[in-house]
Amino acid sequence: MTIRNATVKNSSQFQASLFARMISAAMLSGAIVYGFAAPGAAWSDIIAADFNVTGAAIPTGNEPGGFALPVGAFWNALDIGASVGGVRNSDSISSLKLIDGTTTTGVGFSMTAANGYSAFLSTATNAVRNDVVFLQGGFGVGPISWEITNLTPGNSYDLRLFGQYDTDGVPINDATFTVSNTGGGTITTADVASFNSVIADGGGKILGTLVDNGAPSSWSGFEIQGELVNVIPEPSTLALAALGLLSLGLIRWRRRRRA
Repeated sequence: MTIRNATVKNSSQFQASLFARMISAAMLSGAIVYGFAAPGAAWSDIIAADFNVTGAAIPTGNEPGGFALPVGAFWNALDIGASVGGVRNSDSISSLKLIDGTTTTGVGFSMTAANGYSAFLSTATNAVRNDVVFLQGGFGVGPISWEITNLTPGNSYDLRLFGQYDTDGVPINDATFTVSNTGGGTITTADVASFNSVIADGGGKILGTLVDNGAPSSWSGFEIQGELVNVIPEPSTLALAALGLLSLGLIRWRRRRRA
């Protein structure tokens, strides 16, 4: 009877330990799936943002000249007001989502202009390139100072900055940018300006400007790619992580009890 009880007790301990280890493995798998790791995963390292005129269509999927996005990729929409609705001086958006459309990050974007800018919507069918922030004469002449915030200081990021299409889908309105630590760049005929290996500063920011180059200047949105580690996990992931930690504590407690 004593031997049987010892056997049953040891078996129960083994089962509890095995169960706890399974929970821990599930917790680790969940962490990887939800973006604690694997920065090269398809959904985990790109944010896309569209400057969206109030009521305009919000884009989805891939944008020519940008990064290769999966089908149905999510675009964050930064509302810039009504088309030709007056001069604006600032806009911002916080906690941008990754292109999976569900994972919220701590990354933010803001832009300001003491001399203003306007929103403009063309009738182009491209949902990224048809609505833009616009610099010209009485519509605000900028310059626009902008920043992407809450990145990892010292990490390297790639940027794609998009221009405007007119009614017929033809690029119009050049735009001249500077981006921190990379010098300047121009969207020629409003296509795409590419900046690679941009280093986030000590405050976790990438800073830039858009200037009025003597003619209408337009900017429709951007994509940023890099190790976006400031991911805020989903509640289900937090619960899974807590369960995993609890299971590890259970393993240690049973080991001490056996000792």
